[in-house]
Amino acid sequence: MIEPALFWFQNDLRIEDNPLLNQCLAENQSVIFLYHFQPNIRWCQQAQWGVQRTRFVVECLADLNKSLEARGASLNIIEGNGVDAIHRLLKKTKANRLYKAHTTGSYARDMLQAIKSKHDELAILQDHTEALLEASQLPFEIEDTPQQYTPFRKRVEKLSPPVLSLDATTNQVHWERCSFPTLDSLRNFAAWQISHPVAVSLKHIAPHQRFFVRGGETAGAQALKNYLAHPGAVLRYKETRNALDENLASTRLSPWLATGCLSARQYYHAVREFEQTYQANDSTYWLIFELLWREFFYWRGIVDGKKLFRLSGIRAKKPLVTFNPQAFTAWCQANTPSSLVNAFIKQLIATGWMSNRGRQIAASYLINEYKMDWRYGAAFFEKHLIDYYCGSNYGNWQYIAGVGSDPRGGRYFNVQKQADTYDRDGSFVRAWGAEEGDDGSPAVDAADWPIH
Repeated sequence: MIEPALFWFQNDLRIEDNPLLNQCLAENQSVIFLYHFQPNIRWCQQAQWGVQRTRFVVECLADLNKSLEARGASLNIIEGNGVDAIHRLLKKTKANRLYKAHTTGSYARDMLQAIKSKHDELAILQDHTEALLEASQLPFEIEDTPQQYTPFRKRVEKLSPPVLSLDATTNQVHWERCSFPTLDSLRNFAAWQISHPVAVSLKHIAPHQRFFVRGGETAGAQALKNYLAHPGAVLRYKETRNALDENLASTRLSPWLATGCLSARQYYHAVREFEQTYQANDSTYWLIFELLWREFFYWRGIVDGKKLFRLSGIRAKKPLVTFNPQAFTAWCQANTPSSLVNAFIKQLIATGWMSNRGRQIAASYLINEYKMDWRYGAAFFEKHLIDYYCGSNYGNWQYIAGVGSDPRGGRYFNVQKQADTYDRDGSFVRAWGAEEGDDGSPAVDAADWPIH
Protein backbone atom coordinates (compact mmCIF):
# COMPACT_ATOMS: atom_id res chain seq x y z
CA MET A 1 0.00 0.00 0.00
CA ILE A 2 1.22 3.47 -0.87
CA GLU A 3 1.92 5.52 2.22
CA PRO A 4 -0.82 8.13 2.33
CA ALA A 5 -0.65 11.77 3.26
CA LEU A 6 -3.12 13.34 5.68
CA PHE A 7 -5.01 16.47 4.71
CA TRP A 8 -6.62 18.15 7.71
CA PHE A 9 -9.50 20.46 6.83
CA GLN A 10 -10.51 23.16 9.30
CA ASN A 11 -11.50 26.63 8.08
CA ASP A 12 -10.97 25.72 4.42
CA LEU A 13 -14.02 23.57 3.70
CA ARG A 14 -13.86 23.84 -0.07
CA ILE A 15 -12.34 22.25 -3.16
CA GLU A 16 -11.97 25.31 -5.36
CA ASP A 17 -9.28 27.93 -4.74
CA ASN A 18 -7.57 25.77 -2.14
CA PRO A 19 -3.86 25.94 -3.05
CA LEU A 20 -2.72 23.75 -0.15
CA LEU A 21 -5.16 21.04 -1.20
CA ASN A 22 -3.86 21.25 -4.76
CA GLN A 23 -0.31 20.95 -3.48
CA CYS A 24 -1.21 17.91 -1.40
CA LEU A 25 -2.92 16.16 -4.31
CA ALA A 26 -0.09 16.96 -6.70
CA GLU A 27 2.55 15.58 -4.33
CA ASN A 28 0.79 12.40 -3.18
CA GLN A 29 -1.00 9.51 -4.83
CA SER A 30 -3.04 8.65 -1.77
CA VAL A 31 -4.63 11.07 0.71
CA ILE A 32 -6.77 10.67 3.82
CA PHE A 33 -9.03 13.68 4.32
CA LEU A 34 -9.80 14.63 7.92
CA TYR A 35 -11.90 17.08 9.90
CA HIS A 36 -11.69 17.41 13.68
CA PHE A 37 -15.20 18.00 15.03
CA GLN A 38 -14.96 19.41 18.54
CA PRO A 39 -17.86 21.75 19.25
CA ASN A 40 -16.64 22.88 22.66
CA ILE A 41 -16.16 26.42 23.91
CA ARG A 42 -12.79 25.83 25.43
CA TRP A 43 -12.20 28.98 27.43
CA CYS A 44 -15.12 29.43 29.82
CA GLN A 45 -16.65 25.96 29.83
CA GLN A 46 -19.83 27.01 28.09
CA ALA A 47 -21.90 24.25 26.58
CA GLN A 48 -21.28 23.02 23.07
CA TRP A 49 -22.03 25.03 19.96
CA GLY A 50 -25.54 26.31 19.57
CA VAL A 51 -27.91 24.45 17.27
CA GLN A 52 -27.52 26.88 14.36
CA ARG A 53 -23.73 26.86 14.38
CA THR A 54 -23.71 23.07 14.65
CA ARG A 55 -26.23 22.77 11.82
CA PHE A 56 -24.29 25.11 9.56
CA VAL A 57 -20.94 23.37 10.08
CA VAL A 58 -22.45 19.92 9.53
CA GLU A 59 -24.00 21.16 6.28
CA CYS A 60 -20.60 22.50 5.23
CA LEU A 61 -19.06 19.10 5.94
CA ALA A 62 -21.84 17.30 4.07
CA ASP A 63 -21.26 19.44 0.98
CA LEU A 64 -17.50 18.91 1.19
CA ASN A 65 -17.95 15.17 1.54
CA LYS A 66 -20.25 15.16 -1.50
CA SER A 67 -17.55 16.92 -3.53
CA LEU A 68 -14.91 14.47 -2.34
CA GLU A 69 -17.06 11.46 -3.12
CA ALA A 70 -17.64 12.77 -6.64
CA ARG A 71 -13.88 12.54 -7.06
CA GLY A 72 -13.52 9.08 -5.56
CA ALA A 73 -12.52 10.16 -2.05
CA SER A 74 -14.33 10.80 1.22
CA LEU A 75 -14.18 12.89 4.36
CA ASN A 76 -13.36 11.32 7.71
CA ILE A 77 -14.33 12.77 11.07
CA ILE A 78 -12.25 12.84 14.23
CA GLU A 79 -14.00 13.48 17.53
CA GLY A 80 -12.54 13.80 20.98
CA ASN A 81 -8.79 14.02 21.45
CA GLY A 82 -7.47 14.91 18.01
CA VAL A 83 -3.82 14.52 19.00
CA ASP A 84 -4.27 10.91 20.10
CA ALA A 85 -6.42 10.01 17.09
CA ILE A 86 -3.99 11.42 14.56
CA HIS A 87 -1.06 9.87 16.43
CA ARG A 88 -2.64 6.42 16.10
CA LEU A 89 -3.55 7.05 12.48
CA LEU A 90 0.00 8.07 11.62
CA LYS A 91 1.36 4.95 13.28
CA LYS A 92 -1.02 2.58 11.50
CA THR A 93 -0.76 4.11 8.04
CA LYS A 94 2.93 5.09 8.29
CA ALA A 95 2.00 8.43 6.76
CA ASN A 96 4.83 10.92 6.92
CA ARG A 97 3.13 14.07 5.59
CA LEU A 98 0.42 16.16 7.20
CA TYR A 99 -1.11 19.13 5.38
CA LYS A 100 -3.01 21.74 7.35
CA ALA A 101 -3.70 25.43 6.75
CA HIS A 102 -2.57 27.97 9.33
CA THR A 103 -5.34 29.23 11.61
CA THR A 104 -5.62 32.11 14.04
CA GLY A 105 -5.37 31.60 17.77
CA SER A 106 -3.29 28.93 19.43
CA TYR A 107 -5.39 25.77 19.83
CA ALA A 108 -4.63 24.15 16.46
CA ARG A 109 -1.02 25.28 16.70
CA ASP A 110 -0.65 23.52 20.05
CA MET A 111 -2.23 20.37 18.61
CA LEU A 112 0.24 20.31 15.72
CA GLN A 113 3.18 20.76 18.09
CA ALA A 114 1.91 17.88 20.23
CA ILE A 115 1.58 15.63 17.17
CA LYS A 116 5.01 16.61 15.91
CA SER A 117 6.55 15.79 19.29
CA LYS A 118 5.36 12.19 18.85
CA HIS A 119 6.55 11.91 15.22
CA ASP A 120 9.92 13.51 14.57
CA GLU A 121 9.92 12.28 10.98
CA LEU A 122 6.54 13.84 10.18
CA ALA A 123 6.60 16.71 7.68
CA ILE A 124 3.91 19.30 8.46
CA LEU A 125 3.12 21.40 5.39
CA GLN A 126 1.09 24.58 5.81
CA ASP A 127 -0.15 27.59 3.91
CA HIS A 128 -2.09 30.75 4.80
CA THR A 129 -5.15 29.50 2.93
CA GLU A 130 -7.54 31.67 4.96
CA ALA A 131 -5.78 34.90 4.03
CA LEU A 132 -6.35 37.22 1.11
CA LEU A 133 -2.64 37.90 0.64
CA GLU A 134 0.30 35.56 0.65
CA ALA A 135 2.81 35.96 3.45
CA SER A 136 5.51 36.77 0.90
CA GLN A 137 3.47 39.75 -0.31
CA LEU A 138 3.28 41.48 3.06
CA PRO A 139 5.46 44.62 3.23
CA PHE A 140 6.58 43.56 6.71
CA GLU A 141 7.47 40.39 8.57
CA ILE A 142 4.42 38.59 9.95
CA GLU A 143 5.54 39.23 13.54
CA ASP A 144 5.72 42.95 12.70
CA THR A 145 2.08 43.16 11.58
CA PRO A 146 0.83 46.59 12.77
CA GLN A 147 -1.27 46.47 15.93
CA GLN A 148 -3.83 48.88 14.50
CA TYR A 149 -5.97 48.57 11.40
CA THR A 150 -5.32 51.87 9.66
CA PRO A 151 -1.52 51.49 9.42
CA PHE A 152 -2.08 47.91 8.25
CA ARG A 153 -4.60 48.92 5.59
CA LYS A 154 -2.48 51.74 4.22
CA ARG A 155 0.41 49.36 3.68
CA VAL A 156 -1.50 46.52 2.01
CA GLU A 157 -4.55 47.91 0.21
CA LYS A 158 -2.67 48.58 -3.03
CA LEU A 159 -1.38 45.01 -3.22
CA SER A 160 -2.96 42.59 -5.69
CA PRO A 161 -4.04 39.27 -4.18
CA PRO A 162 -3.01 36.11 -6.06
CA VAL A 163 -5.24 34.87 -8.83
CA LEU A 164 -7.53 32.01 -7.93
CA SER A 165 -5.96 28.57 -7.89
CA LEU A 166 -7.47 26.04 -10.23
CA ASP A 167 -9.95 23.43 -9.14
CA ALA A 168 -8.06 20.28 -8.23
CA THR A 169 -9.90 18.34 -10.94
CA THR A 170 -8.86 20.85 -13.59
CA ASN A 171 -5.31 20.55 -12.30
CA GLN A 172 -5.23 16.87 -13.27
CA VAL A 173 -3.96 15.74 -9.90
CA HIS A 174 -4.44 12.37 -8.23
CA TRP A 175 -7.73 11.63 -6.49
CA GLU A 176 -7.45 8.21 -4.94
CA ARG A 177 -9.54 6.76 -2.17
CA CYS A 178 -7.31 5.56 0.64
CA SER A 179 -8.34 2.71 2.90
CA PHE A 180 -7.34 3.12 6.52
CA PRO A 181 -7.40 1.08 9.72
CA THR A 182 -10.57 1.46 11.72
CA LEU A 183 -10.10 3.73 14.71
CA ASP A 184 -12.62 4.41 17.45
CA SER A 185 -12.32 8.16 16.96
CA LEU A 186 -12.17 8.21 13.15
CA ARG A 187 -15.36 7.63 11.14
CA ASN A 188 -16.49 8.12 7.60
CA PHE A 189 -18.64 11.23 7.37
CA ALA A 190 -21.69 9.44 5.99
CA ALA A 191 -21.80 7.11 9.01
CA TRP A 192 -20.93 9.88 11.44
CA GLN A 193 -23.71 12.16 10.20
CA ILE A 194 -26.35 9.63 11.22
CA SER A 195 -25.47 10.26 14.87
CA HIS A 196 -25.65 14.05 14.41
CA PRO A 197 -29.18 14.76 13.16
CA VAL A 198 -29.08 18.54 13.47
CA ALA A 199 -30.91 19.59 10.32
CA VAL A 200 -33.36 22.44 10.90
CA SER A 201 -36.33 22.74 8.59
CA LEU A 202 -37.06 26.08 6.95
CA LYS A 203 -40.69 25.74 7.96
CA HIS A 204 -39.68 26.22 11.60
CA ILE A 205 -38.18 29.64 10.87
CA ALA A 206 -40.55 32.55 11.43
CA PRO A 207 -41.10 34.88 8.45
CA HIS A 208 -39.25 37.77 10.07
CA GLN A 209 -36.17 35.60 10.66
CA ARG A 210 -34.89 36.30 7.18
CA PHE A 211 -31.32 35.20 7.54
CA PHE A 212 -31.44 31.43 7.46
CA VAL A 213 -28.86 29.95 5.12
CA ARG A 214 -27.43 26.56 4.30
CA GLY A 215 -23.79 25.70 4.78
CA GLY A 216 -21.35 24.44 2.16
CA GLU A 217 -19.20 25.50 -0.75
CA THR A 218 -22.09 25.11 -3.19
CA ALA A 219 -24.37 27.40 -1.17
CA GLY A 220 -21.55 29.92 -0.64
CA ALA A 221 -20.82 30.23 -4.36
CA GLN A 222 -24.52 30.74 -5.04
CA ALA A 223 -24.84 33.35 -2.26
CA LEU A 224 -21.95 35.36 -3.73
CA LYS A 225 -23.51 35.17 -7.18
CA ASN A 226 -26.94 36.17 -5.86
CA TYR A 227 -25.63 39.20 -4.00
CA LEU A 228 -23.64 40.56 -6.93
CA ALA A 229 -26.67 40.04 -9.17
CA HIS A 230 -28.28 43.01 -7.37
CA PRO A 231 -26.14 45.95 -8.52
CA GLY A 232 -28.42 48.46 -6.85
CA ALA A 233 -27.80 46.86 -3.47
CA VAL A 234 -24.07 46.51 -4.05
CA LEU A 235 -23.66 50.13 -5.09
CA ARG A 236 -25.48 51.31 -1.94
CA TYR A 237 -23.68 49.01 0.48
CA LYS A 238 -21.91 51.78 2.39
CA GLU A 239 -25.22 53.49 3.14
CA THR A 240 -27.12 50.34 4.14
CA ARG A 241 -24.48 48.20 5.89
CA ASN A 242 -25.60 49.20 9.40
CA ALA A 243 -29.17 47.97 8.91
CA LEU A 244 -30.15 45.52 11.61
CA ASP A 245 -32.07 42.85 9.70
CA GLU A 246 -32.69 43.66 6.06
CA ASN A 247 -32.01 41.46 3.06
CA LEU A 248 -29.30 42.83 0.76
CA ALA A 249 -28.40 45.62 3.20
CA SER A 250 -25.08 43.84 3.68
CA THR A 251 -23.43 40.97 1.83
CA ARG A 252 -24.13 38.39 4.55
CA LEU A 253 -21.37 36.24 3.06
CA SER A 254 -19.46 35.99 6.34
CA PRO A 255 -20.68 32.46 7.26
CA TRP A 256 -19.07 30.95 4.15
CA LEU A 257 -15.94 33.08 4.50
CA ALA A 258 -15.56 32.03 8.14
CA THR A 259 -15.79 28.32 7.37
CA GLY A 260 -13.69 28.60 4.25
CA CYS A 261 -16.50 27.46 1.96
CA LEU A 262 -15.77 30.72 0.15
CA SER A 263 -12.24 32.10 0.00
CA ALA A 264 -11.32 35.72 0.59
CA ARG A 265 -9.76 35.74 -2.87
CA GLN A 266 -12.92 34.47 -4.53
CA TYR A 267 -14.83 37.28 -2.83
CA TYR A 268 -12.21 39.92 -3.72
CA HIS A 269 -11.95 39.00 -7.39
CA ALA A 270 -15.75 38.80 -7.72
CA VAL A 271 -16.06 42.37 -6.41
CA ARG A 272 -13.36 43.57 -8.81
CA GLU A 273 -15.16 41.87 -11.69
CA PHE A 274 -18.38 43.58 -10.60
CA GLU A 275 -16.60 46.95 -10.70
CA GLN A 276 -15.45 46.29 -14.27
CA THR A 277 -18.95 45.22 -15.33
CA TYR A 278 -20.90 47.99 -13.61
CA GLN A 279 -18.90 50.66 -11.80
CA ALA A 280 -16.64 51.28 -8.84
CA ASN A 281 -17.83 53.66 -6.13
CA ASP A 282 -17.51 54.23 -2.38
CA SER A 283 -19.62 51.14 -1.67
CA THR A 284 -17.51 48.74 -3.72
CA TYR A 285 -14.43 50.26 -2.10
CA TRP A 286 -16.04 49.64 1.28
CA LEU A 287 -16.59 45.98 0.47
CA ILE A 288 -12.82 45.61 0.04
CA PHE A 289 -12.15 47.94 2.97
CA GLU A 290 -14.05 45.62 5.30
CA LEU A 291 -12.49 42.51 3.75
CA LEU A 292 -9.17 44.02 4.82
CA TRP A 293 -10.48 44.18 8.40
CA ARG A 294 -10.81 40.40 8.22
CA GLU A 295 -7.32 40.22 6.76
CA PHE A 296 -5.98 42.40 9.58
CA PHE A 297 -7.52 40.20 12.26
CA TYR A 298 -6.19 37.10 10.51
CA TRP A 299 -2.54 38.20 10.58
CA ARG A 300 -2.89 39.70 14.06
CA GLY A 301 -4.40 36.37 15.20
CA ILE A 302 -1.41 34.51 13.81
CA VAL A 303 0.91 36.81 15.76
CA ASP A 304 -1.11 37.14 18.97
CA GLY A 305 -1.86 33.48 19.61
CA LYS A 306 -2.90 33.00 23.23
CA LYS A 307 -3.08 36.76 23.79
CA LEU A 308 -6.39 36.65 21.92
CA PHE A 309 -7.94 34.94 24.93
CA ARG A 310 -6.35 36.88 27.79
CA LEU A 311 -8.33 39.40 29.81
CA SER A 312 -5.57 41.96 29.26
CA GLY A 313 -5.68 41.36 25.50
CA ILE A 314 -2.84 42.27 23.19
CA ARG A 315 -2.21 45.54 25.06
CA ALA A 316 -1.45 43.79 28.36
CA LYS A 317 -3.94 46.21 29.92
CA LYS A 318 -5.95 44.41 32.56
CA PRO A 319 -9.36 46.06 32.94
CA LEU A 320 -11.26 46.25 36.19
CA VAL A 321 -14.15 43.83 35.78
CA THR A 322 -16.65 41.88 37.79
CA PHE A 323 -18.66 38.74 37.29
CA ASN A 324 -22.30 38.91 38.27
CA PRO A 325 -24.07 35.66 37.32
CA GLN A 326 -27.49 37.33 37.36
CA ALA A 327 -26.40 40.03 34.93
CA PHE A 328 -24.62 37.63 32.59
CA THR A 329 -27.59 35.27 32.58
CA ALA A 330 -29.91 38.18 31.79
CA TRP A 331 -27.71 39.14 28.83
CA CYS A 332 -27.48 35.56 27.50
CA GLN A 333 -31.24 35.03 27.88
CA ALA A 334 -32.27 38.33 26.28
CA ASN A 335 -33.61 39.61 29.59
CA THR A 336 -31.67 42.86 30.09
CA PRO A 337 -33.28 46.28 30.71
CA SER A 338 -32.60 47.07 27.02
CA SER A 339 -35.18 45.72 24.58
CA LEU A 340 -32.76 46.44 21.70
CA VAL A 341 -30.00 44.32 23.19
CA ASN A 342 -32.55 41.61 23.94
CA ALA A 343 -33.67 41.63 20.30
CA PHE A 344 -30.09 41.14 19.13
CA ILE A 345 -29.57 38.18 21.45
CA LYS A 346 -32.85 36.61 20.35
CA GLN A 347 -31.79 37.02 16.73
CA LEU A 348 -28.39 35.45 17.42
CA ILE A 349 -29.76 32.38 19.19
CA ALA A 350 -32.53 31.80 16.62
CA THR A 351 -30.48 32.27 13.44
CA GLY A 352 -26.79 32.15 14.40
CA TRP A 353 -26.29 35.60 12.93
CA MET A 354 -26.32 39.22 14.06
CA SER A 355 -25.54 42.42 12.19
CA ASN A 356 -22.19 44.10 12.73
CA ARG A 357 -23.95 47.04 14.40
CA GLY A 358 -25.83 44.65 16.66
CA ARG A 359 -22.62 42.92 17.73
CA GLN A 360 -21.03 46.23 18.68
CA ILE A 361 -24.06 47.34 20.69
CA ALA A 362 -24.50 43.99 22.48
CA ALA A 363 -20.78 43.78 23.28
CA SER A 364 -20.65 47.36 24.55
CA TYR A 365 -23.64 46.69 26.79
CA LEU A 366 -22.04 43.68 28.45
CA ILE A 367 -18.68 45.41 28.85
CA ASN A 368 -19.71 48.94 29.76
CA GLU A 369 -23.07 48.59 31.49
CA TYR A 370 -22.38 45.35 33.37
CA LYS A 371 -18.57 45.77 33.66
CA MET A 372 -18.18 42.14 32.64
CA ASP A 373 -15.07 40.26 31.59
CA TRP A 374 -15.34 40.61 27.80
CA ARG A 375 -14.28 37.01 27.24
CA TYR A 376 -17.60 35.66 28.49
CA GLY A 377 -19.40 37.55 25.75
CA ALA A 378 -16.84 36.48 23.16
CA ALA A 379 -17.34 32.84 24.14
CA PHE A 380 -21.13 33.25 23.91
CA PHE A 381 -20.73 34.58 20.39
CA GLU A 382 -18.36 31.70 19.61
CA LYS A 383 -21.04 29.31 20.72
CA HIS A 384 -23.78 30.68 18.48
CA LEU A 385 -22.38 32.52 15.46
CA ILE A 386 -22.53 30.62 12.19
CA ASP A 387 -19.85 33.04 10.96
CA TYR A 388 -17.62 32.57 13.99
CA TYR A 389 -14.05 33.40 13.01
CA CYS A 390 -11.54 33.29 15.85
CA GLY A 391 -9.39 36.31 14.97
CA SER A 392 -12.32 38.56 14.08
CA ASN A 393 -14.50 37.54 17.02
CA TYR A 394 -11.94 37.86 19.78
CA GLY A 395 -10.20 40.77 18.05
CA ASN A 396 -13.44 42.76 17.87
CA TRP A 397 -14.35 42.02 21.49
CA GLN A 398 -10.91 43.21 22.55
CA TYR A 399 -11.47 46.30 20.42
CA ILE A 400 -14.68 47.21 22.27
CA ALA A 401 -13.14 46.37 25.65
CA GLY A 402 -10.14 48.64 25.09
CA VAL A 403 -7.53 45.89 25.36
CA GLY A 404 -7.08 45.31 21.63
CA SER A 405 -6.29 47.24 18.49
CA ASP A 406 -8.50 50.29 19.07
CA PRO A 407 -6.28 53.40 19.32
CA ARG A 408 -9.03 55.12 21.35
CA GLY A 409 -8.82 52.51 24.09
CA GLY A 410 -12.31 51.03 23.78
CA ARG A 411 -15.74 51.93 22.45
CA TYR A 412 -18.96 52.83 24.23
CA PHE A 413 -22.32 52.64 22.47
CA ASN A 414 -25.21 54.51 24.06
CA VAL A 415 -28.06 52.03 23.64
CA GLN A 416 -30.83 54.62 23.51
CA LYS A 417 -28.99 56.66 20.90
CA GLN A 418 -28.36 53.53 18.85
CA ALA A 419 -32.04 52.59 19.05
CA ASP A 420 -33.09 56.10 17.96
CA THR A 421 -30.72 55.91 15.00
CA TYR A 422 -31.12 52.34 13.76
CA ASP A 423 -34.54 51.24 15.05
CA ARG A 424 -36.41 54.51 15.30
CA ASP A 425 -39.84 52.96 14.78
CA GLY A 426 -39.09 49.93 16.96
CA SER A 427 -39.79 47.48 14.13
CA PHE A 428 -36.68 45.39 14.76
CA VAL A 429 -37.47 45.03 18.47
CA ARG A 430 -41.10 44.13 17.73
CA ALA A 431 -40.12 41.62 15.05
CA TRP A 432 -38.11 39.68 17.60
CA GLY A 433 -40.70 39.98 20.35
CA ALA A 434 -38.16 41.67 22.61
CA GLU A 435 -39.15 43.51 25.78
CA GLU A 436 -37.37 45.19 28.63
CA GLY A 437 -36.30 42.56 31.09
CA ASP A 438 -35.15 42.37 34.70
CA ASP A 439 -32.60 44.81 36.03
CA GLY A 440 -29.79 42.28 36.25
CA SER A 441 -27.49 44.96 37.61
CA PRO A 442 -24.52 44.04 39.81
CA ALA A 443 -25.13 43.63 43.52
CA VAL A 444 -24.21 46.65 45.66
CA ASP A 445 -22.82 44.53 48.47
CA ALA A 446 -19.08 44.38 47.85
CA ALA A 447 -18.93 40.92 49.39
CA ASP A 448 -21.10 39.70 46.52
CA TRP A 449 -19.18 41.57 43.85
CA PRO A 450 -15.97 39.71 43.10
CA ILE A 451 -13.32 41.71 41.27
CA HIS A 452 -10.91 39.89 38.96
